[in-house]
Amino acid sequence: MGPPAPRRHSRFFVDSHLTDTGVTVITTRGDLDLDGTRQLRQPLISATSAQQPLVVLDLAGLEFLDSSGISLLVHGVKRVRARGGALVLAAAPAKVARLFEVTGLTRVFEIFPTTEDANAQLSARAGLDSSECGARS
Repeated sequence: MGPPAPRRHSRFFVDSHLTDTGVTVITTRGDLDLDGTRQLRQPLISATSAQQPLVVLDLAGLEFLDSSGISLLVHGVKRVRARGGALVLAAAPAKVARLFEVTGLTRVFEIFPTTEDANAQLSARAGLDSSECGARS
């Protein structure tokens, strides 16, 4: 047996903003591993604390997702549904989308091809037309 593998430093970045239609868009980039979940946890809790929260998780920049990341996302969607809201995923890279398919999580999460599509759908659920309200994505 050789020496242990060097520990990877987390390469995860998260940003969030509230659109004009009341949808919170959380943008992720990098590796959603144990370290990444520590960075995503607070923005996700903040976004899901309101009654009937509407949250889009933009996965376009996600390069890696492990079980700790999946666990956090499942916890988030359960939290949102308990408050009468919706948390959807958008722009998942092919390998991440495949992981959701293989694990059966496509039955748990709504996954949209783009953040714009997800935002428009959630805005419509809220009774707002995102094109009229100048929503950002």
